[in-house]
Amino acid sequence: MQMARELVEHGELFRVFLFRQISIRYAQTALGALWVVLQPTMFALIYSLVFGVFAAAPSEGKPYFLFSYCGTVAWTLFAQGIERAGTSFIQDERLVTKTWFPRLLLPFAAASSVLLDVLVAITLLFIALPFFGGFTGWSMLLAIPALLILLMLALGAGTLLAAINVRWRDIRQATPTLVQVLVWVTPVAYPLVMVPESMRSTALANPLAAPILLFRHAMIGTTPPPAWSLAWSAAVAVALLLWAIQVFRRVERTLADHI
Repeated sequence: MQMARELVEHGELFRVFLFRQISIRYAQTALGALWVVLQPTMFALIYSLVFGVFAAAPSEGKPYFLFSYCGTVAWTLFAQGIERAGTSFIQDERLVTKTWFPRLLLPFAAASSVLLDVLVAITLLFIALPFFGGFTGWSMLLAIPALLILLMLALGAGTLLAAINVRWRDIRQATPTLVQVLVWVTPVAYPLVMVPESMRSTALANPLAAPILLFRHAMIGTTPPPAWSLAWSAAVAVALLLWAIQVFRRVERTLADHI
């Protein structure tokens, strides 16, 4: 409760960190914010070629590019969120060592900054949808809880990694590999029907699976996840976030010493 109160009291500082993350992300790149659209588009094209063409995987009657693009956009929120949050203390070493503020603001702002990338990618999706069969109606609102669950998972996992990364820098190197493994065990680019029926319950127990399936359902009308898997994902997201905050509170006092 004390940490939650501190975050609320320092809301203005959180916004400063958030906009700072956004402004410096693409400041020195030639294509700038265009990377926000290029990255999920390129991955969607690759997935469409591998699964849609080579493997001839079903996509529930939807164009495979659209199918994989929706999964990639949702995945971006978690993957980029955990990566940015996990390195936030190392990147802002001077802030951590020279001034006091609620340290939790850094990983939270870093992970939350990915929301802008996702919103831009969704805007492109809105532009493309009329050419691929139109909108799904009010069910599009289901994208909100889907993204919220993914954000909480990114905040929880990213905050844990940020706290651990201060002492064990190997975590920074291992995180991209972990994310690459997770993307293949999560139905981001392939439909759930490709998973053997005997293993589908296990696949749906992956807390990342249900929100991604729900986001795709909201955007293009594919099959939604079972209610139990969505409830499980939400419960894991809340529990992980609360646990990460507790772990962080234990290491916060010695954070500056180890950086």
